[in-house]
Order: sequence, then structure tokens, then C-alpha cells
Amino acid sequence: HTPLADLGSVRGKVDRIGTIASQIADQLQIAGEAESHIQRAALLCKADLVTQMVGEFPELQGVMGQRYAIDSQESEVVATAIFEHYLPRGAGDILPQTLTGQVVGLSDRLDTLVSIFGLGMIPSGSSDPFALRRAANAVVNITWSANLIIDLHQLLEQIVSNFSSDHAQVLKVSASELLQQLKDFFLQRVHTLLREDH
Repeated sequence: HTPLADLGSVRGKVDRIGTIASQIADQLQIAGEAESHIQRAALLCKADLVTQMVGEFPELQGVMGQRYAIDSQESEVVATAIFEHYLPRGAGDILPQTLTGQVVGLSDRLDTLVSIFGLGMIPSGSSDPFALRRAANAVVNITWSANLIIDLHQLLEQIVSNFSSDHAQVLKVSASELLQQLKDFFLQRVHTLLREDH
């Protein structure tokens, strides 16, 4: 069992999303039932990836997850969040409308960004095989449109710190360098989005 295997496993991904979702919930002062819904959605958000249906039809990610959750008597809040955490799927797509979907969607993308940057696979020029620009744009757009009061710097610090200690063997740069690269990347996204806005 290697750290890299854990990094790529659905289980490892789900664990990390749950941790990040907790950190976002803390920042937004979400507690009680709302926090339970977030943790439940984080736990189940990738369950449909291990099904044959999604293996065959990747575009059904989230759609099948929502169906399976409803069939398993999960709450409507959790089922909706499982679908919504994939939104937006591309430019011009709708954004997640529920707080649970927003928090899980942000957690998923922040984990992807930190993990792939940590492995040294930073987008260059027009090459962006993991759609990291789209992921960062989604983080900014969801946060802005939902008016979420999130300290992104503090979040990135925590996620980078966890990633660095859990996956030190595969880390391509120091934790401080990784954090700086991510901050620069997000700044570029904000500048681009602001320019497009005018």
C-alpha cells in the first residue's frame, strides 16, 4: 500500500474531502444537522464512481449518485448535494444552489488542486489535462455567487499541511512552495474572471 495508491483511491479521496468539508464548515460556522448533512454527502459523493453505470457512462457522475442516494433512503439534502457537487461541469453551467452542495463541491476541487499541484503537475500554456483552471474557476465562482465568507488562504494552508504530512513521499516541492504556487494560481484565476466580468 503506497501513499500514491491512497492518493488515487476513491476511499482516500473521500476521506480528504470530508476533512476539507469540516474545515469549510468551521469557517462558515455551520453546525448541527447542517454539518451532519455535509459530512454524509462528502462520504457518499464519489460512491457512484465504483458502479458499472458510471464506468460505462462518465457523464452520469452525480446523476446516478443522486438516484442511488434516494433509493437508499438518504435525505433529499444529501442526495441533491451528491448531484450538485459536480456543478458547474463547464463554462456557463449552473452552480450548486444548496449550501451542502457548495461546501462538498469546494472541498472536492480544493483537494484535486492541492493533490495534483503537490505531484508537480501544474498546468502550463494551454496544457491542462486535469482541468485545474476550471476547478479553480469553480471555487472562485461558487464562493462569489453564494457569498460564502471563506478564508481561502487559511484553507489552502491547512490542506497543504495535511497533504504534505500524509504524502511526503510523493510531494514534488516543499509545503511552502506548494502553497505559494496555489495562491498564485488562484490570483490568476481571479484576475481572469474579473477581466471577463467587465
